[in-house]
Amino acid sequence: MPPLVVSSETTLYNKTGSWRYLRPVYHDKTAPCREGCPADEDVEGYMALAARGKFDEAWELIMKENPFPAVCGRVCYHPCEMSCNRGEYDDA
Repeated sequence: MPPLVVSSETTLYNKTGSWRYLRPVYHDKTAPCREGCPADEDVEGYMALAARGKFDEAWELIMKENPFPAVCGRVCYHPCEMSCNRGEYDDA
């Protein structure tokens, strides 16, 4: 005879039955690096293009919003790096 398990608490938290009607919930969120950028640069966009070797397209994306990227790059204190969540996963 198998042992009898007795619980003093309710098991209502344990949903049983069909879960087919449940769907994942997706949220459109802004990347933390973009939220940390005071110039609101599309950091994740041009970094993704540069990672694929599309440097000209990355430059065009930067120039679309910021006509002075060289000046911004010299005076920027890089708050996007402080708010980047990639540091939790790797050394990015």
